[in-house]
Amino acid sequence: VALAWITVRHLRAELDAMRDAWRDVRADLGPLLPPGSLGDVLGSLTQEGLRLRAALRGAELLLEAMRVRAPIRS
Repeated sequence: VALAWITVRHLRAELDAMRDAWRDVRADLGPLLPPGSLGDVLGSLTQEGLRLRAALRGAELLLEAMRVRAPIRS
């Protein structure tokens, strides 16, 4: 249960960071990249965001299932 909980928190933080990067990439990297490259970077960030969302959903489902099955200690 503890590892699933840590995984969920880690994936949430990664997804937040990916969203921040997607939001900031134009201002931060736009002037530094060759023409036409920004679209590739945005595409990569989008794909990684989708991967992270799927991984987070799986980890959340696992954690939920483990909490339901975990013995209750008094």
